[in-house]
Amino acid sequence: MKISPFVCIVALISALTICSVDAAADSMAQEKLSQAVALMQAQKFAEALPILEELKSTNPSSGVFWNMGIVAAETGDSAKELEAWLAYREIMPNDWRGRSKLIQAYQALGNIEARDRERADLIALWKSGNDKELSSQALYCREKIVVNGQKALAFEYFNPSGSYMVLYSFIALSASGQQSYKISLGSYDSQNQIALEMGERPKEKRYYHLDVYRTVGQVAVHENHAAFIGEPNYDVIRPRVQNILAGTSKPVSSSTRPVASN
Repeated sequence: MKISPFVCIVALISALTICSVDAAADSMAQEKLSQAVALMQAQKFAEALPILEELKSTNPSSGVFWNMGIVAAETGDSAKELEAWLAYREIMPNDWRGRSKLIQAYQALGNIEARDRERADLIALWKSGNDKELSSQALYCREKIVVNGQKALAFEYFNPSGSYMVLYSFIALSASGQQSYKISLGSYDSQNQIALEMGERPKEKRYYHLDVYRTVGQVAVHENHAAFIGEPNYDVIRPRVQNILAGTSKPVSSSTRPVASN
């Protein structure tokens, strides 16, 4: 399964959405929150923070806490980020996006137990079908990784399946916030069959591969950076992805092909 550019854009927007003011807020609070949103859209997150801090005390709302969570994440204040998302959930307990944000915040703080608890609850809610919007989603953003200034969004699929099954995709971002290249952990049927016939995996365990897909000029580049027998968990994959983002991981193999013309 591959992520289409449209899905990437939608997922990215969902991951970084800036909320507008709540309808119930008064006109002065509206004006201040609009000012904070404008600063955030201009990437001036540190300047938006004091405005949101004031609104948190005078006019607390879901919009204020959502935007504060975004600002805290962008400025690297993980403790404040968690505080904002917990407050957001108090107001919006049924918004699944708030739970995904808590997963990101707990990951940033290194609280793996709490991260896994929130993740398990999110997946259970997706499987239940009780939240129709959530159950229509193929994936969610579980972390924003930053390595030496290089940012990447980590997406996890709720139900990896198909001949080209993908469990995780990591979208590396350029300075302008566009997709630069993609890293994925997949398990393709064709490669599993080859590995089985060559005696490289037992029948009861699948073969998984960590790959990089990038375009250089008119050339599509595919690099394999690691292989696993049996499904590796996220905490095994994550440091390898960090090494790829840092440029310290060397591919095991690579191939190229011309970019298909429209």
